[in-house]
Amino acid sequence: MSSAESLLSPDETFSGRDPELAGRRWPWVVFVVIVAMGVALWFLDGRVRQNEINQLTVQVTAGQQSITQAEANIASMVDYGAPLLFSSAVSAGVRTDLQALVERAAGEGAGGVRSARGQLSEMAVLPWHGSIERARIAYQRYLDARIASLDATSLALAAAYRSHPEFADLLRQAREASVAAAASDPVAATAFERLLAGTTTG
Repeated sequence: MSSAESLLSPDETFSGRDPELAGRRWPWVVFVVIVAMGVALWFLDGRVRQNEINQLTVQVTAGQQSITQAEANIASMVDYGAPLLFSSAVSAGVRTDLQALVERAAGEGAGGVRSARGQLSEMAVLPWHGSIERARIAYQRYLDARIASLDATSLALAAAYRSHPEFADLLRQAREASVAAAASDPVAATAFERLLAGTTTG
């Protein structure tokens, strides 16, 4: 055995490293790995959250479009039939047919909004993304109110002339919740302000 080898312990001779020094390094290695994993998870969660915000924007856009379409179709039918609906010169049978046209338009509109509501309800949100889930639920409640109104009109034309002050309040709640959920995304927050700031009919 050489004089150099005689100065090393058996562990140092075979490993070429100081075991005590290696032992002191392990906690730092573990710490660095944990920090790296935490940063990666934080980044991944941010990406998922942004995707959820984007999806909510898509769903709100679809919902608002379905409501606008339903209202336009009903208004078109009412404008078409109004001169005859209230004319004493029109027979009861014709008046009933005109009412049926409006009611059918309301039923079709309800179907469109119900479809948008179904897509919204299927939207996946991580359990800890509470603000996004609250926004989704708030807008879903607004859609539920609009569906109920359209369903009622599809059964009786008179329901189309009822006042619905709850629409404005539900829309405001949906807007505030959606803007809060998109606090980290100014573009999405502005989109929610625009989409949910419109006046409501009824």
